[in-house]
This record gives sequence, C-alpha cells and structure tokens, in this order.
Amino acid sequence: MRVCSHLKEATQLTAMEIQRMLELMQRHYHGVTEDSFLQDLQGKDWVILLHDQAREVVGFSTQKQFTHSVHGRSCTIVFSGDTIIDKAYWGTLALPIAFVRMMLDIQQRSSQQDLYWFLISKGYRTYRYLPVFFHRFYPRCGTAIPAFERDLLHGLGERMFPQRYDSQAGIIRTDGQGQRLRQELGEVTPSRLKNGDVAFFVQANPRHAQGDELACLAPFDQNNLTDFLLKRVYSCTPY
Repeated sequence: MRVCSHLKEATQLTAMEIQRMLELMQRHYHGVTEDSFLQDLQGKDWVILLHDQAREVVGFSTQKQFTHSVHGRSCTIVFSGDTIIDKAYWGTLALPIAFVRMMLDIQQRSSQQDLYWFLISKGYRTYRYLPVFFHRFYPRCGTAIPAFERDLLHGLGERMFPQRYDSQAGIIRTDGQGQRLRQELGEVTPSRLKNGDVAFFVQANPRHAQGDELACLAPFDQNNLTDFLLKRVYSCTPY
C-alpha cells in the first residue's frame, strides 16, 4: 500500500488531522489524554504526516528544533516527539525518508553548527531506526560515548526533562502517568532478543514496558548515514 509523506508546520494542522493523530496515539499507547497530547503538540515546530491513498493520516512524527550549547560549542538539535505509524503500514520507509530530507534542509540552513538528532525511545522498534540508518549513534552496544556527545546527551536530557532524567542510566523515568506502548506492540519476544540491538535496548532500558525512555543521540551528516538509507532518500520523489 502506497504511503505519501508531507512536512507541515504544527500551527497549520487542521482539526481533522489533529484528531486523527490523537486517535492513532490512543490506539497504540496507554496513558494518552487529549490535553497531554495537545500540550505536547503546542511545543513542536513541524509534523511529518503520512497519508494513505485516501489522504487519511496513517502516521506522523512531531519535531522541534532548537540550539543547545555544551562547553561553549553551539549545536543545532532536532528533537522527535510523538511518533507512530498505523500497524497496517509498518515497514514503510516514507517516514524516515521524509525525516532525512527535513534534516538535510535544516543542515543547509544551519551550516555553521553541528546538527544532532535527539530522540527518546520507549520501544525497541524506535531504537532500531538508529543502527539501520546511522553509522554512529549513542548509546550503542560495545561503543563508548565520546565525551562531547556524552555531555550533550546529558545536557539535553536535563534541559527537556529536568524532573525525570536519570543521568546515571541515561533514562527519562516515567512518572507513572505518562504514555506506554500497548503490550502487543512493545512486547519483546525471545526471537527478537536474538537481535543484538534489541537485546542492548532491553538491557539499557529494562523498564521500557512501564514507560521509561532511553535518551539517544545521533550526529547528522551525510557521512554518518548508511548507504541503505541514502539510496532510498535520493531515489524517491520529494515529499
């Protein structure tokens, strides 16, 4: 089934699009209220929308851009917030391709600063985007986090989640009232654990099923993108 992507300013979303986004979140996560969803959306700059052939929203990812400084060095940060794709469309690359194109555009406009993707993951599927699409990302099994990226990651966690960020574990702790994946979507089966990246995620974030989120960081430049992703980014029509 064909899926199309569209990048839209958060303030330009229609009421119908917002309602569909809320429905998708509530279908896939526990603990999503309309108030909490709308409050989170108000803090975002853009939304990547996925549409099916009937132009119905079947997935989305909210995005926020800001500048953060560590040790006197300023970086451009893109933070991905609420993200979900309808289960019927799992496997589509429309979302990551649209995301990369958005990042490439940001990189051109912010060329004087290093660009980083900051994401928090409460499910192994989100974490697995990292090894599929990036050569370098953190945290990762068997790889030490360089000092600058370590301090940047901690600084971002403390800035965005000051009451819940556990710097020792690199985890945003759930407050018991937040979102958590529905069991059938986030369950890690023994066969999944045979994948080294999934096994690492579960070890690093053992309370993911309760809503804890692993703080992750990836430097964004074309040299850090895998050939798998680059070939698909440049072979598809623009969003």
